[in-house]
Amino acid sequence: MNRKRWIVVALAALTITGLGVAPTLAARRPRRTQVVPVSKIVQGQDQVVNSRLVQCPDGSVTLKRELSVRGNVASWTCDTGCSIELLLGVLEMKVRITRREGQGVEVKRGCWEAEWQLRGPNGVVAEGTGSGIVNGGTHDGLVDPTGEPQNCERCDIQHHFEGVLVGKSKAPGCKGNFCLSIQGFGFSSEPEQPGTFSMRLEGALITPCD
Repeated sequence: MNRKRWIVVALAALTITGLGVAPTLAARRPRRTQVVPVSKIVQGQDQVVNSRLVQCPDGSVTLKRELSVRGNVASWTCDTGCSIELLLGVLEMKVRITRREGQGVEVKRGCWEAEWQLRGPNGVVAEGTGSGIVNGGTHDGLVDPTGEPQNCERCDIQHHFEGVLVGKSKAPGCKGNFCLSIQGFGFSSEPEQPGTFSMRLEGALITPCD
């Protein structure tokens, strides 16, 4: 290719790029997103699937337990937009708990992790994972912006859990990614005896709007 033809080709490429025709520029354009507040309450039961104790050389005991959780999901005070009608149904969770145990241990604190699915009338509408703490509270010891102390719960509150859920919504007209903060009572049932489970869920769904 001679010098004159090379210059013509280069100018043509610059012209196409400047008009926004170049595929690479189109691919880099960020998608517009919308934030949908999500607010739910879940009530149901949890059931022990597997449970075992592990003892360490120092005598401390750890409980490892698997739970099956199932609860009905209802819209709550701050629910908005497509979440009100489309993100409802039955929440199913497979939960794994690791916590302190043993004689004389009053605060049986530990951690949990889970996989979850939200099932509607026509199948799974959302799914993801979660993690957090059991038998510990965080809503105390702080002062809100108005100067009022917030002492809503003890740091050693029993049968209580907190954490986060993340995942994706597959619901037509309400697809996107979740960031959800949760807290509730449960994850404390014993073998052969289903326990009561209740959970508040607050967060957002980040969904494309173009």
